[in-house]
Amino acid sequence: METVIKGTKTIEEYKEVKAKLEKLAIEAFERHKKAFEGWSEGDIKKAWFDDRGVLCIQYTSGNWWHYENDGTWW
Repeated sequence: METVIKGTKTIEEYKEVKAKLEKLAIEAFERHKKAFEGWSEGDIKKAWFDDRGVLCIQYTSGNWWHYENDGTWW
């Protein structure tokens, strides 16, 4: 999984944000995939937080979604 981390000031902060991003991305991916009988989007290709801090995940299919804290995606 490629991660995009912006705005960190220290290496420690970068590592913390990266770990959080990876954990949240995997959780969102599993929840999203479970909602479909036939998941055709593939695995996580890239994950990042948008300008509002919302998790975004792009899959190997090229499609990507925003994932809100309440578990919804769009």
